[in-house]
Amino acid sequence: MAMALGSGVMTFLESCAPLPVFRPDGEAAVLKVPKEKFLKSPVVVVRVNWMPYDVLLVKKSESEYKAIYMRCSHEDQILVPSKNGLFCTAHGSTFDLDGNVTKEPALKNLTLYEVQLQNDWIEVNLKKVI
Repeated sequence: MAMALGSGVMTFLESCAPLPVFRPDGEAAVLKVPKEKFLKSPVVVVRVNWMPYDVLLVKKSESEYKAIYMRCSHEDQILVPSKNGLFCTAHGSTFDLDGNVTKEPALKNLTLYEVQLQNDWIEVNLKKVI
């Protein structure tokens, strides 16, 4: 599975489905993502410069969002996101959009962060793992 990175969009050549990428400013422990980022896709990749892995923000409903750390729980590899789940290219583990393992060798679910809605913003608290 090949991946091409562009200006604010992550494209997976296998399906040619672009996923929006949001880069928050600064080094805050609470990421603020505008709800408008979900107009074209139910998932947004949040790229934080100081974190080794991205966060996948998933819109489950108008009032429920999930924030998933995109690090494979098997051997700390980068995960490839899609609109249907996450995939580890190193060893083949897959995860659903709730962070649950759907295919081994990973045995542990992914790290999730606390998410709160504040008006037109989704706030991801990187200090509160759930």
